[in-house]
Amino acid sequence: MYELDRRAWFSLAGSTEPAWTPDGRFVIQSIGNRPRAGLYGAARGEAGGEGADDNGDLYFMGLGTRQTRRSRLPGTQRGGRFSPDMRFVAYESSETGRSEVIVRDWPTLAARYVISAGDATEHNWSRDGKTLLFRRGTEMQSVSLSGAGDRVDVTAPTVLFSGNNRRDESGDQSYDVGADGRFLLLRPQTGGRASVEVVLNWIAEIQRKLDTAK
Repeated sequence: MYELDRRAWFSLAGSTEPAWTPDGRFVIQSIGNRPRAGLYGAARGEAGGEGADDNGDLYFMGLGTRQTRRSRLPGTQRGGRFSPDMRFVAYESSETGRSEVIVRDWPTLAARYVISAGDATEHNWSRDGKTLLFRRGTEMQSVSLSGAGDRVDVTAPTVLFSGNNRRDESGDQSYDVGADGRFLLLRPQTGGRASVEVVLNWIAEIQRKLDTAK
């Protein structure tokens, strides 16, 4: 990855694509195997730190300090996402023996809320941070989170719609939701063959279309 402010590259080898806090101060990533030497210097010296087997924990890194914190949660975690108000972190976990969507408070990670009733994946926060969306089979479901302080109420999952929509082969998010609540999804390709197209002089083509639209 390339950090624009520092104009420097840093490696996230072995991790899924990272997610940032809305203020850009922290990044969260899931490491499929233990970090490379020197990559997470702040994690050295921890009990069971570098050199210990990693079980798919979440790692939080401060982009300003490069200080890294390992979550050390049970099971395998992936897909960590901060809520827009930075109050919660949602992630997928195998701690119950199946893929569940779980929410913990940030930054303590002390309070734990199991969001999905059964196998679930591809979670995503609504723009206002009050709703958490996720897939369960062919269904898109949601829960609402409300409350202040230590009291958080989580509603039962609601089915928004169902359908045979295309999913990401790696299990990452394969849909998005606009500010107006509308979904962008992909339909599975049926029949035919995939093809590769090469567009030459594409910048001039875009400029021509922009000039035409004026």
